[in-house]
Amino acid sequence: MNVREKVLDLLFPPKCPFCRKILDDPRAPVCPDCRPRLPWLEGKAGERSIDFTDGCFSPLAYRDAVAGDRKLVMDLQGRPTARFMFFNGLSYGRKNGEITYLENPYIQENLAFSFQVQVAANEYYPGIARKIYLKAYRYNMHFKPKTLLIEAGAQTNTVDEMRNAVTYLADVLDTVLTK
Repeated sequence: MNVREKVLDLLFPPKCPFCRKILDDPRAPVCPDCRPRLPWLEGKAGERSIDFTDGCFSPLAYRDAVAGDRKLVMDLQGRPTARFMFFNGLSYGRKNGEITYLENPYIQENLAFSFQVQVAANEYYPGIARKIYLKAYRYNMHFKPKTLLIEAGAQTNTVDEMRNAVTYLADVLDTVLTK
């Protein structure tokens, strides 16, 4: 672990993404209390050879997927790197209009921020950021402005490809947030 990672862990200790408790083991993707409640994959999808400690994304059921022969990867500085995509919840559907029970006061700020990060990502690392996916729901994006929901790769990517993507994403976020 380099100095930058140690400082980041000190300032922003690793937390369980579900209950927000600080993790005793920073390599664990979720806390022991939340782990049994996660929607584990079953059947062939659950037989993938990815260790749980590689990330909370590896054993979870995916809401969507790409075709099995499609891989969202690019070569970036000699490293196979998963491409990523931003999601934004609009609290608005085409068919029924505004979803009033999903209030989200930060829609504009979140859209603007994801667009800003997408533009910067593709400026520094052309092609790494895919589209900004707009959906009717809010995905917990109503708690704070400048919230990002990011999908790195897909079920066909390796953990290393996703880790490589996160390295570049962190660099882009650092650039955008410190301008």
